Amino acid sequence: KLSTDRLPAGLRIRIDSGTAGASADGYEGTVRVRDQLLGRGLALGGRLRHFVHHGAGHNEAAWRARVDRPLVAMFGPGS
Repeated sequence: KLSTDRLPAGLRIRIDSGTAGASADGYEGTVRVRDQLLGRGLALGGRLRHFVHHGAGHNEAAWRARVDRPLVAMFGPGS
């Protein structure tokens, strides 16, 4: 459960997970966090981005395949 009553103005959140492996890369927990944020008024595609990488596991190879996405989101292309 999220512990704060208010989310900071301008806060942007990007969450992702895979779906493979014993932990399914935390998919169920990621969906619960997404749903709590939606319940607090954030909208998908606006300040909240949620990505699911089907078949990706919780390991370095899977993270390496998608690490560029949050970096570009934070710092812009070509940074």
